Amino acid sequence: MPTPKLLILDTEVNHKGKIECVGLIDEEGNNLYKGDNMSAMLPYLRHWDILVGHNILKHDLQFLLQTKEIPISLYQKPIIDTLWLSSLIFIRYPYHALVKDYKLDKTNDPIQDAKLCLELLKQCESEFLSFAPELQNLLFTLLEKTPQFQTFFEYLIQKGVFNPQIIEIKAELRQRFSSLVQESFFEEVCDHFISECKLELAYVLRLLLVKMQFDRDISILPAWIIQNLPKVNDILHAFLQYKIYDAKRELKRYFWYDEFRSFETADGKKVSQQEVVEATLNGEDILAIFSTGGGKSLTFQLPALMIAEQLPYLTLVISPLQSLMKDQVDVLNHRFNITNVGYLNSTLNPLERKEVNQKVEFGGIDLLYLSPEMLRSQSTIKLLSKRLIARIVIDEAHCFSKWGHDFRIDYMFIADFIKELSKKNKSLTTVKISCFTATGKRDVTEEIKSYFKNKLWNELREFRSTSARSNLHYEVLESHTENERFNQLLELLENRVQNQPCIIFTRYTGADSDNEHGAKNLADKINEIMGYKFCAHYHGRMKSEEKRSIQDNFINGTISSIVATNAFWMGVDKNNVRFVIHYGIPSSIENYLQEAGRAGRDSQDSTCIILYNSEDINANLQLNKSGEVKQKEILSLWSSIKRNFWKFHTSQQVLVKSPKMLIKDAGWLWNVDFDNQYCSTKAQQETKLKTALFFLEKFWFIKREFNRTKVRATANKNLTLSEQFIKIDQIFQSILPKTELEKLKEIYKLIKSSQVIAIEDINIGLPLYDDEKGRGVQSLVNLLRGEKFIENDDEISLILNPTKDITSLEKLDRIDKIWTAFFDLIQSNIFQGSEIYFDKVKLNTEISKKLNAGTIAHQIDQLLLLFKKRKKIQISGSTMLFLCNLLELKQDFFWLVKDAQDFLSFLLESNYSKSQKENKDLLFVRNLRLLSEAFSQYLQKSYSLVDLELLLKFLHLFEIIRIEGGLFLYQTKFQLKRGENPPQRFTKEHYTDLESFYQKKTEQAHIMDEFAKRLQQGRWIDRFVEDYFCNEYSDFLSKYFKNRKEELRRSLSKEKYQKLYESLSEEQQSILKEKDNVLIIAGPWAGKTKSLVHKVASLILEDGIRKEEFLLLTFSRSAKFELKKRIIDLIGPQWYFLQIDTFHSYALKLLQKEPIPELFQETESSIIRQAIKYLRENPALQLPYSVLILDEFQDINDEQFELVTQIKAYSSNGDEMKAIAAGDDDQSIFSFTGGNIKHIQQFKNLFNAKEIILTSNYRSTQELVDFSSKFIQLNSNRIKENTQFISKVKQQKNSLFEKEASKIQVINLPLDQTLNYLPEFLNSPFLQKQIKYWSSTAILFHNNETWLLIDNILKKEGYKTTLLLQENGYKLEQTLEFSSFIKSCEDEQNPVTKDNISSKLEKIIAIYWENKNTKLLSILVSHLVQENAFLSPRILRDSICWISEQELLRSEFGNIILSTFHKAKGLEFDNVIICFDEDIARWNERNQTKNKKEELIRLLYVAMTRAKNNLFLLWNTQTNPFLNYLSKYSLEYTSPHSEVKNKKEIWLITSCSDINLWYHDLLYVHPSDAFPLETKVNYTFNLDGRVDFIQDEMVLQSSSKLFSQKLKKWISKNYSIKTIHIHQRLWYYLKEQKKLVLVYLFKIILKHR
Repeated sequence: MPTPKLLILDTEVNHKGKIECVGLIDEEGNNLYKGDNMSAMLPYLRHWDILVGHNILKHDLQFLLQTKEIPISLYQKPIIDTLWLSSLIFIRYPYHALVKDYKLDKTNDPIQDAKLCLELLKQCESEFLSFAPELQNLLFTLLEKTPQFQTFFEYLIQKGVFNPQIIEIKAELRQRFSSLVQESFFEEVCDHFISECKLELAYVLRLLLVKMQFDRDISILPAWIIQNLPKVNDILHAFLQYKIYDAKRELKRYFWYDEFRSFETADGKKVSQQEVVEATLNGEDILAIFSTGGGKSLTFQLPALMIAEQLPYLTLVISPLQSLMKDQVDVLNHRFNITNVGYLNSTLNPLERKEVNQKVEFGGIDLLYLSPEMLRSQSTIKLLSKRLIARIVIDEAHCFSKWGHDFRIDYMFIADFIKELSKKNKSLTTVKISCFTATGKRDVTEEIKSYFKNKLWNELREFRSTSARSNLHYEVLESHTENERFNQLLELLENRVQNQPCIIFTRYTGADSDNEHGAKNLADKINEIMGYKFCAHYHGRMKSEEKRSIQDNFINGTISSIVATNAFWMGVDKNNVRFVIHYGIPSSIENYLQEAGRAGRDSQDSTCIILYNSEDINANLQLNKSGEVKQKEILSLWSSIKRNFWKFHTSQQVLVKSPKMLIKDAGWLWNVDFDNQYCSTKAQQETKLKTALFFLEKFWFIKREFNRTKVRATANKNLTLSEQFIKIDQIFQSILPKTELEKLKEIYKLIKSSQVIAIEDINIGLPLYDDEKGRGVQSLVNLLRGEKFIENDDEISLILNPTKDITSLEKLDRIDKIWTAFFDLIQSNIFQGSEIYFDKVKLNTEISKKLNAGTIAHQIDQLLLLFKKRKKIQISGSTMLFLCNLLELKQDFFWLVKDAQDFLSFLLESNYSKSQKENKDLLFVRNLRLLSEAFSQYLQKSYSLVDLELLLKFLHLFEIIRIEGGLFLYQTKFQLKRGENPPQRFTKEHYTDLESFYQKKTEQAHIMDEFAKRLQQGRWIDRFVEDYFCNEYSDFLSKYFKNRKEELRRSLSKEKYQKLYESLSEEQQSILKEKDNVLIIAGPWAGKTKSLVHKVASLILEDGIRKEEFLLLTFSRSAKFELKKRIIDLIGPQWYFLQIDTFHSYALKLLQKEPIPELFQETESSIIRQAIKYLRENPALQLPYSVLILDEFQDINDEQFELVTQIKAYSSNGDEMKAIAAGDDDQSIFSFTGGNIKHIQQFKNLFNAKEIILTSNYRSTQELVDFSSKFIQLNSNRIKENTQFISKVKQQKNSLFEKEASKIQVINLPLDQTLNYLPEFLNSPFLQKQIKYWSSTAILFHNNETWLLIDNILKKEGYKTTLLLQENGYKLEQTLEFSSFIKSCEDEQNPVTKDNISSKLEKIIAIYWENKNTKLLSILVSHLVQENAFLSPRILRDSICWISEQELLRSEFGNIILSTFHKAKGLEFDNVIICFDEDIARWNERNQTKNKKEELIRLLYVAMTRAKNNLFLLWNTQTNPFLNYLSKYSLEYTSPHSEVKNKKEIWLITSCSDINLWYHDLLYVHPSDAFPLETKVNYTFNLDGRVDFIQDEMVLQSSSKLFSQKLKKWISKNYSIKTIHIHQRLWYYLKEQKKLVLVYLFKIILKHR
């Protein structure tokens, strides 16, 4: 029989489906034809017997049949397709495209491809003929009549090289596979596959035979086989279902354990790991609830590995935390030498991600961990569709349940993900499900089972053990303060933990100094006190590489203790952790048992300790509240989505937007750094968004599709735009219509000009995808990408010296020495196949001793893993099998180190480092291809991209360099479809499930608190825990919380609830309970501030309002700090950053201006007007506020009220903003700043507020209340006109300081003798008996100038005074001492902390000596340390910026307080003395307007109501204008007993307005040259009539003319200047000169002649 003639054919087809070129060769490889003239091919086509091509059946023939020149009959002859053939013959190599080595930058050549196809055919023939005859006959019997293989067999027969025999297939299969599958396989399903699925069966049998032949073979079926022959999955599934397993034997082989572990169940029986493993292998869907440390991971890992060894199946593990994935993979790699496992999450660098993807696709990974967030990625579906999935394991399955403690929205997409994956795999079988959790309550497990039954028809079989672990011992240590708790921790670490492995769990990250016991801050504090690096810290906001490094160091023992948030705990398996310490209780029992379960996983005794504080529950409840999604937020999100549907996608009804834009459109976004992936607010907002979208989807508002992950493209930069356009024309002009060609250029121009742009963002009037009208954007971009006009750069960042303590070159040298020592210690006569015994502990000790190094176990593990992955060695237990000889291994490592040394030298010498002068360790690399080319040029030899990737992985593995994602940018967008007939609004009914979920979390926090209390009291907790997990939830509550269910529902503890409500009067409680906007009108000491503080606390604790939603505005700095202090005292220091501002400071923040000296000269009104203008000019701006609190509202002016109006208008919650204003119209005393009580009524109208009047007085006696109430009735048109005020003060006699009844006394004095009488009055027997401390007595007067006289008079008599006056034209921040202190505290290298603030103060005192300013600094520092749980530059700046000298001195003990009426507002004193002056005497004169008269009455009313016990009025009874109006009130009158004499000395202090500041344009004073405070200076009157202040014959300063006139006025009253001293040194900003200068203020003592 003549050998048939072969014609090998290959076609090249363009993007429009048109054949561009055909290549023909004969069986000898001779070129026959190349071209696109189909008619010219006819002579060759008529003379062939068999047509050969690679993918000819599905590709080439399909396009050739469309041509009219060639008769169809010519295609009906026999065909051999080498794609089908090679996939069967070479099934160990799943990638079956032709390897076109001839092609570099050239286009495809059909002749060359035909020659490659011919060569492949010859290889397939040779390989097939090398098969055993039994295998040849089996394949022939199955495939002889299939179109893919019939011609191939006929060709071999005709050549005479193959003489087949038909065999009995079933008998052959029974002979080959009887040890693999049960006999029932052959009886029940085998006949069906033989008769109906011969082609599919052939591929499966060929694969199984290969996997049986080679140990742990990674062969799989190619993805295109799975797609084209979906029944292969049915056959494989049958093998899986009927396979014979020996779980106990495989447990020993894989994990070296002799026995499976067993656990007790609640009914006293046993449940074992083996039962779960066998149920898995038998194809059951399971739900296993095993205690933490109960070996859950093994029960899904072992079946996955057993199945994958002989069947090409992948097992997916969906895991909620990155640390869990890495830990489990590392344990399998290092402890058990299992390398066919991997994980995919955001911590992988580009090379690692690429390697994992390739291994998954080509069979190198059989157990893949996946984060739930990746399930919505189309790229994940695309990757996994190339593999057959045996089972999907859901770890931490409680995340499914809305009743669970850790509900994750992404878990709810698992069913849709599985359905989509089954479609892509064309799978007809159901994917099996395994769910695992350690904390499954009954309602949780029922919900999990219901989910899979309803969504996927999977019935889960439940395995449940008890939660108890006998080797864990639990303790609770209670503390009452944070200091006490920290000291308890230190004592534990020093005396009990020592160097044993320990995890300290805390709630907060501490990444931004946001909490003193955050992970970072707590670890830093421990290390500082210990004096060395005792522990590391770990939290979710750290960079991926940092987290991985810390986790590795903890696992391998480099560090023994770690402070972590719960981002660390889930699944971390360090088996010898001896202590787990909780610095505060977790939010639920489930979390506690999970975290505590990190201890004693080796079954050895271990200790779990809770450091408990009764406030822990409130912190947990607040954290829960801060993460809640409110109904109004979901409603606003739905409204914004509807607007977007209408605006952008009215036809498609599809919305594609990033999370950031969805959040911003919904009005949720405020000061969230969405460019910072480690920003906690960003993560919290995205979680809230996913939750809201889930519930919108649940009720058919929307349908959320797969995410669109966009890869930003970059344009080729080698040619100009015009040159690229010419090239585009040359390539595409012949294949694209003119309109599409122009659109193609337009796309390229956009990409080139923007440098980075996402495909979905290209808007050129074309659809994204192709339609009937032509190509879409995606196709045109693919054309550009195919011809290299644009590329997705594999950009990476290479970071040298990543560990900082040692350079990259030194680290490489250390690795080289370790491995060289390893080679020296093992046998030298090792060849391929040699096995040696090795002890890793001994090996580590020997090498460490030889190198004089510390522990190197981790490096040895990494080196062994490296060579395992390179297929150089295999390790089983303590046996190492060499797959190559030792010399080859040494050479391989030698060249690897040599290449690494060259590469590091290349980086250090090349332009890659020169471009980074500021940070030489950070190297931005354009892409791997360019890097490979540059390195090759450096070496002067070719260095392939594959070799470079291997080298980089090696360097990264050993932390010689660190690889990060560079500038290669992915952006995920959510894809939303409008639901069919969606509801109009998201109602309360829609919100019910979510509300129930949040309520359950609240209850869980209370239950955890009860657990801690019971444990602390020594009560039995085992039954409590078992009942919690095993009983019906309602039964559990009835048993343990009988009559306490209302308490469980509250979002605050019982103690906090009592503190919040029961300390308030009914009037005050009505404010807390009021849901509408409120206007609080309160008389003096009616508890207005307390009501506001408790209202804020209620909104935070009960309504869950987050701190960024609050804005509290008050009139004064003192009120601001008082509010902040009270809020912190009530709800904790974590609310320090609640936004409380004066109108002035808030306006500065809006304008993004710091309160620097340049702004001290700008008026408050000017700043506020600028802020209003800023808001009006930025209509798109959204403020985040949902709650607006306004204190002292009676004093605001027009600008301030307009700012309030604008805040409401620009707040995202403006229409629903909750507003609470508090004020007293009778205390409106700031008309000189524009304050007007009209704004109280305007507030009511603007916010539709309900008015609540507080009528109780909690400070003053009833006598004082009645008197002041009578007095204020002199005014008309009052809000509280007919209100009766009641004192709640009960006068009691004190045994030490017995007081007389409250007294109101008028001392009759002439105006000019009032002040001089004060010393005699203070010495009166009555007052001496009443006064406990002088600081409880205040002397109040009308204006600033009066204090000069009073202060001088009292100090001459030996009294100490503290002055509370209006500002003297400067801020403390301007003083030399304060400005230097602030600069020191804001030092980036050494910022202020609670621990170093005292040393910083001491340095300032050493520089400037002790003076009044350093004394003020000392008072300030004392307050800061006492009042703040932690300190930072921001807190310090916030505290200092607007504080005054008088506010610091107010607390000085034992001094009489001197104050103006205005500055005394808000203060209280046992005794108040009011001095009468000329301004008051003129009150009733005709030229006084009604407004001025009423203002003065309110001012005196404020002064009177400062008194708690006694009020003394130094008034002249003859000239006093008010006494007639008070004639009905019984007053006590008295007069001095002797004549009052004038005093001899008074003081004057210059202010900034008294200084001639232009003088500093000529005279510059350096701070180091400044004269000290209290330096005595001389003076003279110059020719201009100004005063020159002189020191060392140098004029320091000149006064203003106005001050000179003031001074001369005193001189005319027979006073002369006694002495002048330097009173203050200030920084002052000269606007015109635009510079800061140092100015002096002076104290002038005048003496009466």
